[in-house]
Amino acid sequence: MKKFLWSLSIVSMLGLASCGGGSSDEAKELLQKILNLVGIPQSIVVNICQDENRDGICGVTELQAEVSINKGDTVATIWNKITNTAEGKYLLETYDPTLPLLLELQDTGSEHYTDKFTIPFNGLAPTEEEKDLSILQAMVDAGHLTANDIDAVKEMDNQQEFYEVLLKDFEINLNTLQEQNLSSPRAVLANIKEIAEELKEAGIADELPTKIDSCEDNDSCIEEAMEETIIDENEVKVIQDSETETTKELVAEKTFYMYDAESNAVVELIFNAQADAFTDRGDTENITIEGDRLTFNEDGDGSYTVITEATDHLMFTDYNSDGTLDGDGHKLYFNRA
Repeated sequence: MKKFLWSLSIVSMLGLASCGGGSSDEAKELLQKILNLVGIPQSIVVNICQDENRDGICGVTELQAEVSINKGDTVATIWNKITNTAEGKYLLETYDPTLPLLLELQDTGSEHYTDKFTIPFNGLAPTEEEKDLSILQAMVDAGHLTANDIDAVKEMDNQQEFYEVLLKDFEINLNTLQEQNLSSPRAVLANIKEIAEELKEAGIADELPTKIDSCEDNDSCIEEAMEETIIDENEVKVIQDSETETTKELVAEKTFYMYDAESNAVVELIFNAQADAFTDRGDTENITIEGDRLTFNEDGDGSYTVITEATDHLMFTDYNSDGTLDGDGHKLYFNRA
């Protein structure tokens, strides 16, 4: 089977607009960088994008891992955008490689977690030509590990087996956190932090790689060496309490501005200091925040809203009790436009 490298190039019109328009981009140099998947099967990659608005989601106008069909393209030029390459390598064509990267995954064959989840990475430094995309690199980018901490893993004989267990444990933890009202992407961030701390305690820089290599072909031995990367009930409670406080801090004693299409007006939402109520055009709504989820006390139907933070707004995404999306959500801006 042929393996293709998908060129990440600017989508016609919308993509150009999202990068600030034609004139400013023309003055910049279009750069080519290489992204390498490490320890993550290419078969579970849904998307790779640059997170221009830093909301943790691959938006439709953001540079994405797909072939763009631009005005004037012919069949020949479209196919020239697809380059045969080794598995797990992606070409990033961008005017700004320093923008954060998002790796969207879905492991439909997993026994533990089959929903989509997104792992965030820092962008490339101006002098970098390549960047690894791995769970360990995400921990380095988040500041939980150092580059030196993961050097020994790169020299392991059982590197592939290490990453297989790491991905499995990562998915087990996501499922556990989801059950405690922590949704992606916040659950991913909490998961990255917790596993990094456990790996550091286990000696990821030296002792753990040596121990795993000594297991040779014994999979049970490798899993036992990494058993602490699976979070327990006490750790889940600590994470949930921490995430609840973080979410409350995002809204407590703050005023947000939201466009209301029905009235064609900008409305104010004013949250109280306890983050358990807000006023909307004089009406008070009582709410409960747990993890990254907000529920309206009056509803009682199992529906909920997931809160995520972007550069200039909070995104309130509504879900039905069965986890399906309920509409397009709402953007609550920090400042009146």
